[in-house]
Amino acid sequence: MRILTVISVITVMLLVGGYAAGQEPTDFLELQGEKVPLAINSSRIGVLSREDATFEKVREFADGRGYKIADQLPGGLYILDIGRTHERAELVQVPRTLRREGGELIAQAGIVGTAPGIENPLIITDDLIVQFRPELSGERIRDLFAENSVSIVEASIYSANQFVLRVDETSKADALQISARFQSMNDLVEFAHPDFITVVEPRELLPNDPLFGHQWHLRNTAQGMGEEDADIDASLAWDMEQGAAATTIAIIDFGFEITHPDLQPNVVSGWDFVQNDNDPSGPDIASGSRHGTAVAGVAAARGNNATGVAGSCPQCSLMLLRIGASSAASTVAAAIGYAENHGAAVISNSWSYPAAPALVNALNSAATSGRAGLGSVVLLAMRNSHVDDCSSSRLPSLDSVISVGRSTNRDLIDDLAPFGTCLDLLAPTAWLSTISSGRGTLWITSTDMLGTAGYNTNDILAPCPELVSPPANALDYTRCFIGTSSSTPLTAGVAGLVLTASPGLTRLEVQHLLQDTADKIEDSVGVYSPGNGRSAPSSGPPSHGWGRLNAFEAVRVAASAAQGGPRWRRPVFARQPPGLGQHRTAQQYAVRGPARHDRPLGEHGHQGGRATLSNGADRRDVRKLSR
Repeated sequence: MRILTVISVITVMLLVGGYAAGQEPTDFLELQGEKVPLAINSSRIGVLSREDATFEKVREFADGRGYKIADQLPGGLYILDIGRTHERAELVQVPRTLRREGGELIAQAGIVGTAPGIENPLIITDDLIVQFRPELSGERIRDLFAENSVSIVEASIYSANQFVLRVDETSKADALQISARFQSMNDLVEFAHPDFITVVEPRELLPNDPLFGHQWHLRNTAQGMGEEDADIDASLAWDMEQGAAATTIAIIDFGFEITHPDLQPNVVSGWDFVQNDNDPSGPDIASGSRHGTAVAGVAAARGNNATGVAGSCPQCSLMLLRIGASSAASTVAAAIGYAENHGAAVISNSWSYPAAPALVNALNSAATSGRAGLGSVVLLAMRNSHVDDCSSSRLPSLDSVISVGRSTNRDLIDDLAPFGTCLDLLAPTAWLSTISSGRGTLWITSTDMLGTAGYNTNDILAPCPELVSPPANALDYTRCFIGTSSSTPLTAGVAGLVLTASPGLTRLEVQHLLQDTADKIEDSVGVYSPGNGRSAPSSGPPSHGWGRLNAFEAVRVAASAAQGGPRWRRPVFARQPPGLGQHRTAQQYAVRGPARHDRPLGEHGHQGGRATLSNGADRRDVRKLSR
């Protein structure tokens, strides 16, 4: 289903649609040099309610004036039936009255127009946009304002001599008519059009995988009493990028169900470092194939194949590398070296191990020499306990890796979440205490071993309800995967999307991009620095890293860079960052200058600590429409 939002149109966007029955066009919009006929409905008015206005309040407001709600459109836009038809001069006074009387309820109001090729109505308020020619003097422009009964609402800070104007309430003309008047002044005006309000459609790809609705970490619609948009906005990211076979994600784990129908299409290679063969299957135990199978599914289960679930990078390739649940450092290092030397763009590790020098060297080598010197993106799961996991003896402390913590389906961290100065990102998942603590309500749905093997029948963790038929293959999936074992491959999949969109990014650029586009959840607890966006509470250790992973924002910026936009650039460190293999301290994170490209924090679609659309609307409001 589509998701929609309302924007005040500066750059006119044409959608699809037509006229109401019996209407004849009497007005025109001039768009890109073409006159588009516009029919005004003489018995309807459009109103845009304020963000905190409920449907009931708007209905009560309309009923009190003898009006009825004829249609409710996304983002608080309503079409009111005002009863009888009105002459044009009388009609334009109705929205002006509604604005005055609406107080804190009504943000804007206007007459309603429809046009061929435009699906949704255009609400013509009293505002219009006029671009005067650059050589026109300020005095002449002011004279034109007075002659046409308009006043300045806003002067553009980007385009000289461009203004948002408002028609005086005493005028019998409306913004459409005044715009046409200005547009006819070819020697004085470059363009003029109503600053109308309409519905635009941000695109989203919703896969046909039957269990996708359970995957709240990808798209949270408040299912299971969660918090809407407490997810990574995967479906929005997928409209731009779904990964590619050339982008390989290596999963180093304890075994895999390599014949799983949701994994097999993406599996390109594998190795068992226990049995020393090319079959990375393992035993059906908690630290075996059931764990690795679920991890792989979170990262790159095949998407949109009408089967089961989708991974965060549904078209990426999988390199499955098996180590033992108890392994020598040389074995683990060999698996990392294999990933580096066999083309892994991303290496995901949902396990913990002491920082043995051989292993540190392997991780650093992959991060510097992988991808022909651009560096493989290496991710490590932080521990699933409320401890500082950033001591020098712990692998997450390495500067060469992205250390991943966890957040819940309510955009909270739970009481037992890991913390520390090395924590880079939070990503959606759960833990044993998540539900009992009230910090979250759901665990993760992913691939499981086939049939009666795996988590479904051998390791059910109450109170998580497992899948049952239908679908017939329910036992091939689990709803009970938890921990940073899940949040880490989820982040790895997003790194895969980013590198597919912009394969020339370095490992460090990907890390910074993921950090700087993260959503600042629980900002009063995380206390994110205004300088670099990182969690920096005045007392206690950092608990939120740079925030919760946002795939849509990361892919959007990466795609822009690949198409010639600004490359990702991080601010200059106040102190030199540690070299690869060294350990980070809180002081070494202090930065000066903006944290995104050439922009301060908040100008990459983020506002108030949560990712927003271009009009400032919270995506939680937008996506209510897609349920």
